[in-house]
Amino acid sequence: MMVRPLIVAGLAFMLAARTPAEFATPRPHVRWQYSAPAWGTPAVDAGHVYFMTRDGEVLSLDARTGRQLWRRRIGPADQTPLGSRIVMAGEVAIAGNYDIVALDRESGREQWRFQPPDGYGAGIYLGDARAGRLFTGSPSGRLYAIDAASGTRLWSLPVASGARATVFAPVADDDLVVAGFSIFAGRTTGGVIAADARTGAVRWQMSFPESAVLKANSGWAGGPAMAHDMVFAATADGSVYGIDRETGRIRSVVVRGHGSQPDFRAMTLTGGQLMLGSLTGDVAAYGITDRQRRWRVNGDDMGSVGFAIAADRDDVYVPYLGGRLTAIAVADGRERWRTTREQGAFFWVPGADAATVFAAGADSLTAFSR
Repeated sequence: MMVRPLIVAGLAFMLAARTPAEFATPRPHVRWQYSAPAWGTPAVDAGHVYFMTRDGEVLSLDARTGRQLWRRRIGPADQTPLGSRIVMAGEVAIAGNYDIVALDRESGREQWRFQPPDGYGAGIYLGDARAGRLFTGSPSGRLYAIDAASGTRLWSLPVASGARATVFAPVADDDLVVAGFSIFAGRTTGGVIAADARTGAVRWQMSFPESAVLKANSGWAGGPAMAHDMVFAATADGSVYGIDRETGRIRSVVVRGHGSQPDFRAMTLTGGQLMLGSLTGDVAAYGITDRQRRWRVNGDDMGSVGFAIAADRDDVYVPYLGGRLTAIAVADGRERWRTTREQGAFFWVPGADAATVFAAGADSLTAFSR
């Protein structure tokens, strides 16, 4: 069974947004817009921005002007991409669709295409590229490492032999790769697996505790994120766990789930803080070392927080499933700007460089001033 990037079992009821009220929050300045049915999270590198479209294409634009540099089809025109991310690795831009497709960053020519011999859908949950290796999950229950230059499979790791499982987008550094997973059996369970980034040897594999409020579902629902000696990940009841990087043991509960409804915790790390979203519309920041909440923003007028958020040193970028995109100050939780309906509908986490935020909208790729 294939799991689409924006589908998490039991969460569909939260996706509808309420009509937002008008606020005094400034709207961001639009530098340029490129008309196309943009899709997913763009990649920004060396003055270029790369993005996918709903029509199965990848485009490269000049990041300063929005001028098209090249355009390449990677999938059928009548099929919405199943993946939603582009990552850069050396001389290639790597796009996640059902398969993984690597394009020459300068010309757009296809360099390789990865179709795993021991699974399927490797492009749906595309993860990090580090030290010449690309890491990805799959709805076939496997974690893969791929040589980013050639597309050769380096190793493949199943998380639950003999059971139906999904491994979600992994994060990695030069030493360790970690990924959340869910196992679909009589009830849905989940956890986090950690492997040696070079060899694929399992360092540890942990399972989330049974939910006190969702007896039938303790599957993965956010993360992982790595910081220092900790790995953070969330389960379907909204609980966020701090996991020891070396042993895989739970060291702390950053947030404990509450209520009878499932939640999803989009997360990112910056400035010594763990940023967490929620299907309730909340965004909050917690100290990495003391796990104390620094601030909280209630965005329930805009609907649920999307399934990914991103941050730089100054701001955390939050797409809402009602179509708004906001920039929130890392230091104090102040909302710095918010897009309007007239500027478009933005459901995906954006890419950014030092001056510009690039957001995939329903009808265009829009470049906003930071």
